[in-house]
Amino acid sequence: MAEEAASAPEPSASHLTEMNKELQFLLCDKCHSEVPHPKLLLCFHNLCSPCLEKKPPDLCVICGTPYVHLAETPEKQDNVFFANLQVNFDLYQKVTGSKESVCNKCRKEAKFWCFRCKEFLCLSCFQFHQRYTKKDNHKARPLKDFQAESCKDFLSTIRMPNNMFCSKEGHSSQILSLYCKQCSQPMCAISTLPDSKQHCDISQEIQCKQELQNMNTELKEKKNTYDETNSSLKKLLMDMEQLRNEMTELIQQKIEQMIQWLGEKGKGFLAKVEAHHSHQVQEVNKKLQETEGVVERIKSSQRLVEKLQLYASPQEVLEMHPFLNMSMVDLKKKQPSSVRGIEMRTFLEIKAQLQTLLDRVTKNE
Repeated sequence: MAEEAASAPEPSASHLTEMNKELQFLLCDKCHSEVPHPKLLLCFHNLCSPCLEKKPPDLCVICGTPYVHLAETPEKQDNVFFANLQVNFDLYQKVTGSKESVCNKCRKEAKFWCFRCKEFLCLSCFQFHQRYTKKDNHKARPLKDFQAESCKDFLSTIRMPNNMFCSKEGHSSQILSLYCKQCSQPMCAISTLPDSKQHCDISQEIQCKQELQNMNTELKEKKNTYDETNSSLKKLLMDMEQLRNEMTELIQQKIEQMIQWLGEKGKGFLAKVEAHHSHQVQEVNKKLQETEGVVERIKSSQRLVEKLQLYASPQEVLEMHPFLNMSMVDLKKKQPSSVRGIEMRTFLEIKAQLQTLLDRVTKNE
């Protein structure tokens, strides 16, 4: 290819978003950066090299499809369609993006551009070009025609040449006319001479390849089925989450009710224990008070008798004897209360009720 126009800077795929939303599929499906060397993956996602190398290895970072071999097809073969489309888009930017393009041959102002040569041509070089490339099906058009076309029209026109040419070295001027089924490659007639491979007419093979459209229709129907399944699964997830939330709320509500009910039960049990305890303590304190009173009378009588013996006159003894004697005889008749006669309640009834309650709460366990 001849030297490219100096005034036409090389465009970048990063301009896709700004210029044409239809071509955004050329960007990486994960990070949306440009893909210099696109690969055709089994899952059909378009990923740049950094995204292809992300862990886990050999798994698509978008859908998780493993990069396994499918028959004899390479697991990550070159995506020639994306690569060529990117090249053609760059050409469109180069052809329409500069108002002062120069001829690749003589550096004069360019007026035409050739699809086949992918070169700018001035009027003189265009006439020479048409004279010597007419047989080779070169097609050159005025630049003003391209500037009036949309990117979509340009790409649609450039993708459909009248003839396809052989990519084998030295055969670039030979038209592709045959298709080798063994190699799965198109080729020109000259390429078939040295061998005896199975060949067929390339137009017939291209027609056969249209089965992709039928497969695409079937896949669309299958996608509808998957969409319905996805919708059902998502609805199921929503229903499951709603049920989870309802049950969580119900459990919390019932547990709070049980805690409140158990709290009231506990208060009732505590009140019963406290009432019985108070009653028993009152009885014991009453007996204790009586016992302590008798003990104090005995101690007082003992002290009084001792003092009489030390300090009282016989007349005083005689005068006090009847009262002291009566009082001490009464003290001798008194008997202390037996501790064994006091029944200490063990709350067996409440213990049984507590055990019954515990059994009711933990019966599922």
